[in-house]
Amino acid sequence: MGGVISGTKSYRFSNDFSVFYSCSSPSNSSLSNSSKSIVVLEGGFGLPGPALEHIQNFIASKSGVKTCVYEPRGTGWSGRGNMYNFQEDAGAMKAVVDSEINDAGWEEGEVLVFAGGHSRGHLTGTAFFEEFREEYKKVILVGLDGTSCLELGEDMRKYGYAVPFLGAVGGYIRPLWPLLGRMMMAPDGPLPEGLEPDLSPLAKLRYLEISADEENLLAMFERSFNWAWKYDGPSYNECTSDPPEGLGLSMNTQSNEDVTDDQIYVCASCCCTPEFGCAEHTSLITVSHYANIATDFVGLAIKEKVEALG
Repeated sequence: MGGVISGTKSYRFSNDFSVFYSCSSPSNSSLSNSSKSIVVLEGGFGLPGPALEHIQNFIASKSGVKTCVYEPRGTGWSGRGNMYNFQEDAGAMKAVVDSEINDAGWEEGEVLVFAGGHSRGHLTGTAFFEEFREEYKKVILVGLDGTSCLELGEDMRKYGYAVPFLGAVGGYIRPLWPLLGRMMMAPDGPLPEGLEPDLSPLAKLRYLEISADEENLLAMFERSFNWAWKYDGPSYNECTSDPPEGLGLSMNTQSNEDVTDDQIYVCASCCCTPEFGCAEHTSLITVSHYANIATDFVGLAIKEKVEALG
């Protein structure tokens, strides 16, 4: 893997809360002189930016495109509040994109944007696509075992207030995943023998920091409640296969190589090797073995699209 140059920034959003994000740039190319493109990702429900450190660095290196990961409101070092919903998160994602565009001296209409992320971040990317795609040259959605709308809205309400309760509890448990290792990093099944979570010490410290933040409990509860009872994210037609209009996503693809004109998607259960078996929802991003496999595909797909459209 080629080298990357990492950095951190904080951007003041329009309703006066800060959005924290970090970026990795390929060390073997100059962003300002290359094709005008940017990648922005979200780590998923309750996960701080460092959860995607492998994904972020690998994509930057393999695609040759600056790759940023932001922390939604109420998560990590971003500001707190009581508006935890997809529309605001999509707006925060746009703030990151526009901040980088302004720094590079580009015009929005000439920039190719890759937006999305892991799990819930895929839905935020979909909301970004639906709301802001006309403002840029083109927006392409990136999904890393993304969440399906089949699990949202009315279906989520079947579980009543258990959803926000579990979300609040998860706000304390998830930061401990790097320390609990096998038991928590792959909640859908055990990690393959010989593979442990291998996040950096900094990433693990960031997880622990969130677990010590009392406001994190409220933020996870509010976000879960709004997800189940005040859902404002992508519609069913925007999130399922073969919709009558919209993206045309393949949420339940059986291939780990799903690329359309508007999407690059990787399925965790299809990210497999003979030696270690298949990834789980979380180990896809937190175990570098699987993250490398996933981003081999994602990074090259981004590079191809940049070369074709840039």
